[in-house]
Amino acid sequence: MSDAFDRWVEWCSKPPGDRRGIPAELYAAVMSLPEDDRSDRQRVNEAVRHHKRLAAREEPFGSTSTITRTAERTRQASPDG
Repeated sequence: MSDAFDRWVEWCSKPPGDRRGIPAELYAAVMSLPEDDRSDRQRVNEAVRHHKRLAAREEPFGSTSTITRTAERTRQASPDG
């Protein structure tokens, strides 16, 4: 089983014209590291785990509670509210 680092290295090493991709979350996590750290297995894997933990805490855009809160704020801000 490959880890995030293996997927990153495989993607970076693909031949020109190869349209294989990696998940945007993996790319974002690795690109948030300094360039020298992107070749360090431990740092890459930890960055991806950290990114996943942060994403799990965020509320998905367009979720019911987000829409409800937005509607409530709009109602409170309106002159009729």
